[in-house]
Amino acid sequence: MSNKLDTLFQAIVTKLTTLVSANGTGVLRSVVTRPINPLTETVVPIVGVLMADLNRQGGSPASREWTGGVMIALCTRCQGAVAPATISELVAQVEAVLDALPTDGTAKGSIDQPRFSFWWQKALDAQAPVGAVLEYRLRISGPLLIPPPPEEP
Repeated sequence: MSNKLDTLFQAIVTKLTTLVSANGTGVLRSVVTRPINPLTETVVPIVGVLMADLNRQGGSPASREWTGGVMIALCTRCQGAVAPATISELVAQVEAVLDALPTDGTAKGSIDQPRFSFWWQKALDAQAPVGAVLEYRLRISGPLLIPPPPEEP
């Protein structure tokens, strides 16, 4: 059995990876599923994707709705490097690919209510943010598990 939350999370990572190119000319240099830190990263722009929370509203198992959050940390400055694009350009690129995700059929849930918080690190540059943390709300209806297809006789 697969899990709708894992499927939605992986769909987000896969969609963001379309912004990375092998020759380094893509919008992003890397997409990772771990926390990122501008004081230790060596290439930018980099995106870290993390699950933030998950909760369930009442109702029967078939109709209940799960709501969760995913954090997308976009780092645009690190030790000795600055992204070639502005932070607002990069946020717009990330948002554009995620806005298209629910309509392509791979998500198994919905993504809405983006919130962008700029990320500051005085050790690098007190005059400009080092990135942005994007928070998205995920919605999943029904049980989290996706049952396997029935076996053929």
